[in-house]
Parts: sequence; structure tokens; C-alpha cells
Amino acid sequence: MTLMSSFIILLMYTAMLSGCGNLAGEMREPGYVQDLNAGCRKRDGQECLRLPIYRGFSLDLRRGALTVRQGTLLVTTNCGIAQIDIFSGRTTFPLKRVCTDRNETLGITTHGSDIYVTDRMRHLVVKVDLATGKKTLIAGGNEEGWLDGPGEQALFSAPTDITTDGNNLYVADTGNHRIRQINLATREVSTIAGTGERGLEDGIGEKALFSSPQGITLYEDALYVMDGNQRIRKVSPSTREVSTVSDRMWSAASGLTIHEGKVYAAGHVSILTVDLSTGKVVTVAGGLGNIFTWSSPVTNPYAVTRVGDIIYILDTAKNYGRSGRIHKLDIATGTLSTMAGHIAEPLSGWQ
Repeated sequence: MTLMSSFIILLMYTAMLSGCGNLAGEMREPGYVQDLNAGCRKRDGQECLRLPIYRGFSLDLRRGALTVRQGTLLVTTNCGIAQIDIFSGRTTFPLKRVCTDRNETLGITTHGSDIYVTDRMRHLVVKVDLATGKKTLIAGGNEEGWLDGPGEQALFSAPTDITTDGNNLYVADTGNHRIRQINLATREVSTIAGTGERGLEDGIGEKALFSSPQGITLYEDALYVMDGNQRIRKVSPSTREVSTVSDRMWSAASGLTIHEGKVYAAGHVSILTVDLSTGKVVTVAGGLGNIFTWSSPVTNPYAVTRVGDIIYILDTAKNYGRSGRIHKLDIATGTLSTMAGHIAEPLSGWQ
């Protein structure tokens, strides 16, 4: 068999996989990417001929982000944004793409019909339209760095979580150890607090120090940040004052939400609460000291969001596979359950 005929067969096989799927109508791998730097062969002393090697990537929720909009949960994945009905558990993929090998979107927030996400690999903040799939750059220059100023001129370093008050976006600029603000009317980017140096120091603006801040949420006109120092930090957008409001956590945490004066944080192995009046840290699900159930299904939570008295938890534990689960923590009744529907691999035909 000649090299050309082998190449044609490879292309036909790949097209069959990506277009037709298996006999059940679903793909074993939802998307394929082309790696032109692999499969190098030399022929007759000529330059290296690079053949395309296709690698399939399955849906992966690890390090995903979670928010709620109009009765649905929005979850970022390596295959796009998944939408889950909080009543039926039905999953759809209104914003889909060819799956990549990792989840690049670690932050998502909404205001009305607008959805904003962070792209940690490209160091961007982007607005997305689920109906059309259109993406609009809000801020970031497609390169890593730190610079305040107009949207496309500003620079970020691996931004993760994001939140909004409707007038501004607030970004945990993880690589820069800073908290950033984006004015939605002008797209002007400014730094609220942090110097770019890693540390733990309260103060105003540049006097404060953070260590790779990740989770960020807004509560009663103040920002609450899950700092890499394993503490919750409070940041005032108006005065730029930073204070530490929690004891040190025994588990590193990422996402967080707040309900009636208590922070609920995804602690990688458990869900933690922090009483904002005392700073006391308690484990409420997963890990040790679970006060809701002794046989908790929560083993590796990464993101949380809230609807009323219900805390929704994105659990990316390995025993659930790469597709993960959504758990519900009912604060009013003290019950913890897993949604009947969960995020499954998308159907064939993704392009």
C-alpha cells in the first residue's frame, strides 16, 4: 500500500467518525483536532513529511465554572458551554465547539441575557451569545501581562473567576495576584487591589497582597475572594480596602457563593462554610466533619452557585468519570442529593 493510499484511508476513517458516529447515533469522542506536528516521516531523503494525526477528546468538566441563568445552570467545559435545566436535569449544549484537551474557561457570570467568561489560556474576558455563538472581546490583548487601560490594550495573566454588578465586571486575575475591574460601558480596565507580588497583606489598593486569587463573588456591595492563601478576602470596590474575613481553611478552595452571611466554598475535597461574622470554617459536605450526611456523594467539588436556598455543586471526581455530576445542597432542609440528570457526552455532529 502506498503512502498516498494510506493517507486517503486515514482521512476517510476520520470523516466517518466525526460525521456518522456509532450505530446508536452518538460519538465515542465528540470532537477531533488536527496535530500537524506529529507523524513525521522522511521519504527518499526529502524533507520531513508531516501527516495529520487525529486525537479525540472526551467531554471534561475538570476545573469547570458554574453559574445560573433563567432557571438553568450554565457549566463551562472543554467542549463549550453546557446548559442544565435545574428541574428536569436535562442537558443541552447551546454553545458547542470541537473539544480540546483541557477546559480553558474557568469563570462565567451573567447579567440579564448577557454571559461573560474568562479565557485563562488566552488571557481574555469575552462576552458570548448562546443563541448565535458570537463572541465579543471585552478586554485582554491575547498575550500574558499586566496593564490597565482600554479593553483591547489591557493585559491579564490567566484570569479565572468573574462576577458582575451589571455595571462592572470583577475579575480574579490569578497570575497577576490582583483583583481587576472592567467598566462595561467604556470597557476600561483598572486594578482594584494587589501589587503583582504574592503574599498575604490587608490594606488599601496597592498595599494589599494576594496569592493567586481564584473564586470571586459579590455580596452586599462587597467582593469576596477565595485567595490562594486558603482564606476568604473581602474587597470594597469603592474604597479598594482589603481585609481577611476567615480563618485558614484546611482545604484549598476555588469557587464560592454566599447565602445569609455564610460563604459556601468548593474546597476540592469538601464543601466548606465560612461565617462572615466570626470567620469560623466548617465542613458541611464531603471530607470530614460532614454535618448534612455521613455518606456524602461530594468528593471533588470545584465550583458552586446558588438559587434561593439551594447550593448547586459541580463535582469533578474521578469516580464520576470526566463528565462529573451536579449535586444539590438544600440549606433549609439540610439534605444533599445528586441531580437525576448529569452532564453526558454531547451527540455526534459537532464541528
